[in-house]
Amino acid sequence: MSAIRSILLFYFALLSTSATSQDYALVDQYLIDSLDLSVISVKDKQLIDSALNLFQQCNSPVCQAGAVSLIVEASWDINVWPRYNRWLHDFASNQLATIGLDSATRQNLSISYAGALNNIGYLFNAYGETDSALYYYDRCLEIQKEIDDKSGMSGTYINTGYIFLNQGLIEKALEYYYNSLKLEEELGNQAGVARARNGIGFIQYKQGDSEGAKTNHVKSLQIRRALNDEYGMATSLNNIGLVHKDNEAWQLAIEHFEEAMALQEKIDDQAGIAISLVNLGFVYNELGRMQRAEEVWARSLAISTELQDKRSITSVLNNLAQLSLSRRQLSKARTRATRSLEIAQELNYPQSIRDASETLTKISKKQGRWQEALGHHERYVQMKDSVFNQETVTASIHEQYRYRYQQQAMADSIRSANAQALQDAENARLQVLATKRRQTTYFLVIGILLSLAFVWTLLNRVRKVREQKQKIERQNEELAIQ
Repeated sequence: MSAIRSILLFYFALLSTSATSQDYALVDQYLIDSLDLSVISVKDKQLIDSALNLFQQCNSPVCQAGAVSLIVEASWDINVWPRYNRWLHDFASNQLATIGLDSATRQNLSISYAGALNNIGYLFNAYGETDSALYYYDRCLEIQKEIDDKSGMSGTYINTGYIFLNQGLIEKALEYYYNSLKLEEELGNQAGVARARNGIGFIQYKQGDSEGAKTNHVKSLQIRRALNDEYGMATSLNNIGLVHKDNEAWQLAIEHFEEAMALQEKIDDQAGIAISLVNLGFVYNELGRMQRAEEVWARSLAISTELQDKRSITSVLNNLAQLSLSRRQLSKARTRATRSLEIAQELNYPQSIRDASETLTKISKKQGRWQEALGHHERYVQMKDSVFNQETVTASIHEQYRYRYQQQAMADSIRSANAQALQDAENARLQVLATKRRQTTYFLVIGILLSLAFVWTLLNRVRKVREQKQKIERQNEELAIQ
């Protein structure tokens, strides 16, 4: 049976190959191997051609790395940017091993190399391999600290913090988000400030602080609108939509989710589209539009599966399982929930394990599988307690980090104020000295003038006395002659 299946698979593979027109790019021209141009969008094709045209004109490794980075940063095609990122990683690594690089070249290549490591970490996280993701983020952060790349450090803090958040390590997540916020404010980078506030707002949302979350997300959205950051705008719109959903402002929630998805479709952000679809599904489900909810969730699952985004897959599968349960489709619900649990355990995400276990408990009860229901319920309680303990300390930890951040900001402000006060005092001292010097000079000049006047008067008096004396002497001589 397996042999026949293999033959059939091979036969269909041949049909698929013959039916599909593939246009592989030349390595010499496109740098990477087996790039199928026939499946790349026109926009990405133009991006690649422009960047590689710039690459051909470069006469330094820094310029070449920068040209390829344009593709990595601007493309959202999973078949394009990861492969150019790997090329960038290998290229920068080889160049940094070169002896005799000047400091400026080494600095810029190190930035490119760290960026490539960060992107590899992002991919591992998307595939659910969090340990590998943290390994690459740590390597990236180490390099960024060595070269004092504050902008790069901020981004890595955010990415690492997101993993800690999913693992329930709230304290470490907040530490990393606030580290990012502080760096971005030091740099005056508004885009980074918006990104950090978005992360902090997300934690506030998770802990039930809707107003605090909304405040941070609205501030983030305002910054991103001013910067015309369409990717960031979509993220903020989604998060604000979630707050409206929890407040049962259904129409506002739908409007925010649809506006977010329109932006994501514009920039071809497939992962973002999957998230917006999940959020829309929640609203449709709450409104009793179950068929519409299943449609958007199924579409989200298809996208996440294509992207191999296990974190999203486990969440959407559980949503679909609950929907099937409510429609009494128990077999389908069981299949979906079981697969959701398997992936959640593979990722070691307590909240996802809790949610899938709860769904399986309900399904098993409906099917009369009481022993299985008991096992799922015990796991659910264990995970619920774990998540509850994490969430219980979240608020106090958040306040601690917010207080620490504010105290640090205040200390920086006080240091700045003290420095300014010292500068003002020094300026005042110098001004007093200058005034004293002017006064001394004034009195000295006056003294000299008075002295000169006194000498002139004295000399004039002596002259007059002499003239008077000579006059008397002449008169005496004249009297003597007479």
